Amino acid sequence: GTFVGCTLGILVALLVFPVARTGHLFARRTIDLLRCIAEQIGNCTRLVSGEGAENDLAAGAHAIETHFHGLASEVVALRYEAGVLQRNRHRLERQLALLAALHSSTRQLASLTVPNRRTFTTDPTLRRLFHEAATRTVGNVDALCRLLAGTPHQSVQAPAGVQILTRDTSRLRIVLTAPDSPEAGAIESLFTLLSLDMAVVELGRELGAPVVHRG
Repeated sequence: GTFVGCTLGILVALLVFPVARTGHLFARRTIDLLRCIAEQIGNCTRLVSGEGAENDLAAGAHAIETHFHGLASEVVALRYEAGVLQRNRHRLERQLALLAALHSSTRQLASLTVPNRRTFTTDPTLRRLFHEAATRTVGNVDALCRLLAGTPHQSVQAPAGVQILTRDTSRLRIVLTAPDSPEAGAIESLFTLLSLDMAVVELGRELGAPVVHRG
């Protein structure tokens, strides 16, 4: 009995504890990436308000790339350990896919915001929608960071801004009929931000955060 107990204890130490340590490090890396994404959204928001600089976006992009690639070692280890224990592997893959989508959408957002910033500064409606979407997205990201850091009962807000924009049929008609117009580019930038927010909400669902719908 003593021998069996010691053997089981060794197996638990080899299998469970490494997974916990790797999972904790993966969560910390994810928090770092999410905070950089939130900061980059802030950089884009300041740029469309005429208060930011392109250098801020370049620095933000570099930070995001650094943290995104920093996840690689933890991902490899966590995939292996999750495979050994035969649990949570599907959930892990979904989280990784959503993090990759956030990374890609943030890069696209920055690349679209720079050439269309003048349109935002001269169009108060588009600028307001961008600010509202950015504020909601950053709030959702902050909630996920708190959840990953161990603070329970965090929720994310549904991206209702999509409904606001789709009701403005005249602006959508510009995108369809004149895709090279400055306003169309600004709307594409806004839709990219909304898509980024939806990916954040989906990541929240995977992490167990309830999604709330507000007016």
